[in-house]
Amino acid sequence: MDLVALEFFYVVAQAGSVSRAASDLGVEQSTLTRHITRLEHSVGMRLFHRSGRGMVLTEKGQAMFRAAEEVVGALSRARRAAAELAAGGPAKITIASQPTIANATFGAIAHALKHEFPKSKLRFVEGLGSHIIDMLQDGDVDVALLYQPTQSKLLDYEELLREDLYCICPASSSVPRRALSGADLLSLPMVLPSTVHGLKTWLEALAQEIGIAPNIAIECDGSTHLMSRLVQQNHGYTILPMAAVKNELAAGTIKAVKIDHPRATRTVVLATPRGRPQVDSYWKVAHLIKQTVAQLVQSGQWPNVQPTPGSACPV
Repeated sequence: MDLVALEFFYVVAQAGSVSRAASDLGVEQSTLTRHITRLEHSVGMRLFHRSGRGMVLTEKGQAMFRAAEEVVGALSRARRAAAELAAGGPAKITIASQPTIANATFGAIAHALKHEFPKSKLRFVEGLGSHIIDMLQDGDVDVALLYQPTQSKLLDYEELLREDLYCICPASSSVPRRALSGADLLSLPMVLPSTVHGLKTWLEALAQEIGIAPNIAIECDGSTHLMSRLVQQNHGYTILPMAAVKNELAAGTIKAVKIDHPRATRTVVLATPRGRPQVDSYWKVAHLIKQTVAQLVQSGQWPNVQPTPGSACPV
């Protein structure tokens, strides 16, 4: 049985008039008449006496009305419950990010989401790109901010920003202050993660292009803060965006030198697992994240980034 037709029948029976019911529902009279006729055909009986004075229920129509009252009441309660759930937002929102992006965004994103979804439980996860990709695929994370992965076929993502990469040097380093060529960069002893996704892959691609083997002094799968500490203690150099080390730069414990190569950027994306249903109100969660990122860029709190062409981020 068509639930829409049953609802229309119920409203017409209450109103006693097709024209009045059409006005209450905001639909055309012909639409109502067509649904009522279809309902009568489906049950094999007339439900209304039609006259110039309106629509009056037949005896069998009165029995149908009592049954319809229960169904329409249940539908109304279900709609109210759905509206209340939507207003409250998702029960839980899990967002993951690589450390540099997390440091720049998580605090502001938390404020935005708590304001919009005060009843939702927030969970933030920080990790390496490969770990986050696994969590997205396993359904442990709803959405992630990360640098564009090489495994892009496993995810759905929107490009947001491009972030310049810098060579991070010990404060005592004598490297040129203006810029380093790709060849100069490859000659330096590097402190980088061992993961096959991220900065090591970026450096290896640069090495293959130039024809010089990279010089990896230490593999460090810890935080960007730990890599920065190793650089400060003269264990080598690393490659990071400015936002990752702005406090250390301000304190003068390290130096940042521009890398003079077109590859020296990374694209920040908003990623979701491909082929998996999203959390309730995901579109609004995603919009709030993009809006918050744009505000951070505009205010200068996330330095040295630019929106990508056709960016989904309203910067």
